[in-house]
Amino acid sequence: MDHNIWKSITRTLSHRSRLRRSKMSTDRRARSWTSSLESLESRQLLATVLGTGSAALLGRDLTDVDDVHNEGAYSPPANFGGFDATFFSSDEPGFGGGESAFNVFDNRVGGGNDKWCCGTSFPQIVGAEFSQAVLLTHFTVASGNDTAARRPRVWTIDGSNDGENWTTIFSQNNPNAPIWNADNQVIRFDAGDDFPV
Repeated sequence: MDHNIWKSITRTLSHRSRLRRSKMSTDRRARSWTSSLESLESRQLLATVLGTGSAALLGRDLTDVDDVHNEGAYSPPANFGGFDATFFSSDEPGFGGGESAFNVFDNRVGGGNDKWCCGTSFPQIVGAEFSQAVLLTHFTVASGNDTAARRPRVWTIDGSNDGENWTTIFSQNNPNAPIWNADNQVIRFDAGDDFPV
């Protein structure tokens, strides 16, 4: 497994949201990312580096409003394990295990099961479905813990009110350089500054 990823999407646009990334190269040491979506390459990112590690995360996000969850008990629809959303992914659904996709929602940053490290099919998608529509005001994304070559370069945050028609809320499209400059680095993106309101 070769790709690190994103943690703690703290706000979302709509009933369903997803994080998406696509593979461009098969070189395992220097993976590049691409998507079919155009990037807003002319925009100046005003994103804020909050720090590194789990302490830099905001907490109390839409997927876990009260910051009390039990990943082991997550088994919807009978038991949400304290989470406030239903999660979905294109590959490796679940918490723990082999750096599974739902780890992006666990409010932890680090190695092992504190990250999403995926890669058996592309594009990779992980998302959350909420019981009602919400407006994305900000989100955080963290780099992984092991190597700069694995930091995502091309990815999107998308939202949908029906799970079929998706709107890109934010896109990052620079195959040559990630926005992170440290391992386990948490970056916050705000509506109005980093993506349209």
